[in-house]
Amino acid sequence: RMVAMDCLENYAGPVVLAKGASYGVTLVEVPIIEGKLDEAFKVFTEHAMGLAYTSSRPGFLSLDVALDAEKNSVILFERWVKKDNWTAYMATRAVDNAANTSWNETFGPLVSGAPRMVAMDCLENYAGPVVLAKGASYGVTLVEVPIIEGKLDEAFKV
Repeated sequence: RMVAMDCLENYAGPVVLAKGASYGVTLVEVPIIEGKLDEAFKVFTEHAMGLAYTSSRPGFLSLDVALDAEKNSVILFERWVKKDNWTAYMATRAVDNAANTSWNETFGPLVSGAPRMVAMDCLENYAGPVVLAKGASYGVTLVEVPIIEGKLDEAFKV
């Protein structure tokens, strides 16, 4: 699967990693009810328990928000100091409290199916020579390549 999208919003955390440091990455894809994609984006970016909450959690590095109009989904590309930071953050989403209830009641009716959430360790990072101005828009691309079982390490080395 390959899809290119415009990054509509970016959140940056206070942590700055040393050059070459490893980190965790998370891909979140949330399917949205047809005709509600813009509303879902607005809730994600404006609700106190949306991405403002996510970006306030320990170990958060950055997050890009894009919309996949073809699949009618909100796509989040997240970076964390370690993937375990994301796991700990997700545990806070499961706590039964007023804040989470408000989020679930507001955002839940916009979701059309189970979100796909994958936390991974980033094995390699490639940075280009372009430096964007703060707040500049940019594109993001999602490329997924299915690999034959047992051949992941070999494929990574290619």
